[in-house]
Amino acid sequence: MNIQLGQILKKLRKQQNLNQQEVANYLFVSRPTYIRYERNLVETPLSKLFALSSLYNFDMVDLVKLIDSCRPIEDLDTMLADIDPDISFKRS
Repeated sequence: MNIQLGQILKKLRKQQNLNQQEVANYLFVSRPTYIRYERNLVETPLSKLFALSSLYNFDMVDLVKLIDSCRPIEDLDTMLADIDPDISFKRS
């Protein structure tokens, strides 16, 4: 199985020790809506992706590269570490 956006969102969330409700609150969406993003049941709006890039301190170009890489999901940990081993959660 190739990497999908929802898998990346879930991995980033877990790396920051956040729960789905915390991320949903940050995005001003309901928890069920955020769960749909992680499960790839709906497309994540671009505005929410920009908000997530700010939350997780990553570049949108890197996100697109991850999704577009057609690499197996097993490579996701390594690929995220290559982007930024110290992705830090920004608390406002």
